[in-house]
Amino acid sequence: MAVVFEIGPDETFLFDTPGGTTTNKLPDALKDVGLGVGIGKTIQQIYCINFGCNGAYFFSARTVNGNIIRRFNLPQQLEAWLIDSGTNTCRRDIPSLRIELGPNGSFYAVDANSYRWHNLPDALEEAIQQRITPAGWTAKPDWVVLGADGAFIYANDRGGHSYALGNYPTLMSLIQSLHQTSLGGHTGFALVQWISMSIYRPGHFIALHRSGHHVADLHPGATHALNSMAATFPKNPLSPIQPAQPTMMAKTSPPTTSSVSPPMMARKSPPVTQAPAFRPAPHTQASAPTLQPQIVRRPVSHTQVTSPLPQSQAVRPVSYNQQQSNGLARLFSDTASQVVSNVITTEITNATSGGGGGGGGRRREEEGGDLLVVSLYLEETAEATMVELLTMQGQTFGHHCRARRVI
Repeated sequence: MAVVFEIGPDETFLFDTPGGTTTNKLPDALKDVGLGVGIGKTIQQIYCINFGCNGAYFFSARTVNGNIIRRFNLPQQLEAWLIDSGTNTCRRDIPSLRIELGPNGSFYAVDANSYRWHNLPDALEEAIQQRITPAGWTAKPDWVVLGADGAFIYANDRGGHSYALGNYPTLMSLIQSLHQTSLGGHTGFALVQWISMSIYRPGHFIALHRSGHHVADLHPGATHALNSMAATFPKNPLSPIQPAQPTMMAKTSPPTTSSVSPPMMARKSPPVTQAPAFRPAPHTQASAPTLQPQIVRRPVSHTQVTSPLPQSQAVRPVSYNQQQSNGLARLFSDTASQVVSNVITTEITNATSGGGGGGGGRRREEEGGDLLVVSLYLEETAEATMVELLTMQGQTFGHHCRARRVI
């Protein structure tokens, strides 16, 4: 224990801290404790001290000669649990042994391997029984403190607690405030290093916070001694609970994401990237608009069969499809188109050569005669080509020839 604070009958007390030990009116069997505790002393470390009714006390410590216990007027049940009657030696683990003496022969005793209690207040008995099974503790008690008039404090290592402090109003207010305070995720009795209650003077107690601050209600002599030692009270902070959990998760998750995901994506990304494989798809979609206008323009070109304005050969496929679907003209191949062109050229040549040159041609035009009449059912593409050819020939020979479409 880092500190030991105990209040006994009358004005008896013992305050032991790392900075020193202060005592007052100890029993004669404990006078050597007042000589000091620590290295170079007979008493090197105090494990436990507690005062009970009718002058009873229990004391355990480590000395230069080893671990010892000193006791007086203990309850019979406690004595039987504590001492081997055959050897008259302590059968318990002395460094871990803690004994709390209360009024009316009550006590609570525990060490690293066993526990024993007797005549506890009913509420405390029930709180303990709820946490123990034939297999052992479901939650081990951390604090069992007995006071006057049935007062007690109980807290276990799972955060459960119970207390009755009717004659200790200051201590009651302190405990309530501790349960409303959280430091690093800890609250309640986890924030306390030490609590003692006097079974002789109701309302007297000592409580030491983990921050090293203390709260006490004692008689004047004990208050003065305690305050004079306050600078030596140790601080015993707890590690925060909340930051510890995110740290564990942060250490676990990065290896999972970094070691697995990047290699997986790095290997799969070239095959998954299907842009090269799908490039033909946009290309076929690019040709689709070319097909769709042909379908859309069919009725338009059909209505323009009699129009003299089809000047672009790009319209030929449209007229060809219309003529083929309607059965209005024969299908001309490239060879047939060439034959038509030759015929036209021949006719134009004969017309211009006959009748004595330019004069004859002009005279026949004045007479209203046609130099060339082409009476063929042609595909619209061939017609457009022929009209262009005749027009070109007409421009070449001036007004010597004129083409007329006969349908």
